[in-house]
Amino acid sequence: FPYENTIYIYIKITPLFMKKYTLPLGVFFILCFTSVCFSQWTQIGPSTASVNTLYISGDTIFGGNSLSGLVYSTDKGITWCQTDLNSAGTIAKSNNVLLVGGNSMYRSTDNGVNFTTSSFGSIFSVDIKNNAAIAGTVAGMYYSTNAGMNWSVSNLNSGIFRGAGINGNAFFAGSTSGVYKSINGGFSYTLVLSPRFVNSIFSNDTAVYVCSNAGIDYTTNQGANWN
Repeated sequence: FPYENTIYIYIKITPLFMKKYTLPLGVFFILCFTSVCFSQWTQIGPSTASVNTLYISGDTIFGGNSLSGLVYSTDKGITWCQTDLNSAGTIAKSNNVLLVGGNSMYRSTDNGVNFTTSSFGSIFSVDIKNNAAIAGTVAGMYYSTNAGMNWSVSNLNSGIFRGAGINGNAFFAGSTSGVYKSINGGFSYTLVLSPRFVNSIFSNDTAVYVCSNAGIDYTTNQGANWN
């Protein structure tokens, strides 16, 4: 159907000598239902640029895009507020610490009202859990032991890292060559999954998911096995 939320009924008039075909009623309702199913999304938030990243914390939604920077909503997306940041490509939060990666690393402890800046290159990925934080940049992986106040470079000090995730005491970094794992707070890494061109990594308390040119890999035992 060329238009959404529109039901089309086609009537074909045939000569008397031709056989008449009718559309079964069940098929008709299936087609109508299919048309309605594709119309369940509504646009929310600023529409000035593409959305690069989203982070949801309770009723608060943080959104980052290429032109408007960091925006947030405290009422599940009904109304939105603009922050002072004009660059936001990746977002992570733990406890009261909000980390936003863009042209630099930005840190806030008041839910995005005020930020401090740490400059160590363009940030492609970030994750934080309590005081431990890691960040993937255009020139390697960085780590922090004080919730993003200070940063140091790891042994992965070259290459582009678009994935970062923390799962328990294991830290994961994704690059154009594969997935690396650290068990010493992000100081040093070893390769655990390759070859992969990693686009992003998502982690929670139970699993780590890697999105790459090979599809989606996941592990529930900190990289010992992958599915």
